[in-house]
Amino acid sequence: MFLQSERLRVMTETEQHLSLLFSSIFGEV
Repeated sequence: MFLQSERLRVMTETEQHLSLLFSSIFGEV
């Protein structure tokens, strides 16, 4: 249960970083 919640938290953080990365990339285009 702990590992599942930890994995979910990591995925959420990664998703936020990816969205920021994409927004910065497409923002320059």
